[in-house]
Amino acid sequence: DGLAMAERSTPVWANHTLGAVALMISSGAPCEGLSLLLTSNVPPGAGMSNSAANCVALGLVFNELYPTLALDTQMKVVTFARDAENSKFGGGHCGWLDQMLIACSK
Repeated sequence: DGLAMAERSTPVWANHTLGAVALMISSGAPCEGLSLLLTSNVPPGAGMSNSAANCVALGLVFNELYPTLALDTQMKVVTFARDAENSKFGGGHCGWLDQMLIACSK
């Protein structure tokens, strides 16, 4: 459609995903196409951030797809997730707690 990613009509809930994709691309991943299907069993209002869970999951998936991202420690995944949430797409001003709890949970 010729529109830049930032100009497209996007549901609000997808902004964190766009932030993670943009961060992955800007980090040098050789991504030429990507289809994502996201599901979650994190209940709304449970005190755990769905957006943080989404970004942590995407960091783990992107690291498997593109090992050159070197998200090979929990802290690197947490940092990726936090940066995605705080990106121009995600628009967050979050700290580390939710991402760290999610990355360290089983």
